[in-house]
Amino acid sequence: MHLSEAQLPSDGPFGDAGPIVSFHGTERFELVRMVGRGGMGVVYEAIDRERNLRVALKLLPSLTAD
Repeated sequence: MHLSEAQLPSDGPFGDAGPIVSFHGTERFELVRMVGRGGMGVVYEAIDRERNLRVALKLLPSLTAD
């Protein structure tokens, strides 16, 4: 089962300063599952379609204000 949407938590060492960031994968990367999460972000198992490999993607919360 592949993920259709992934979200970063807004809690952690950065507090609730920013909104939750949605990530749906990209044309190159297809998300498979969340591997883990912590104060610095979320790690996903993904398929790199360009290289035909399983990879780990780490998503970090944005520190910039919009």
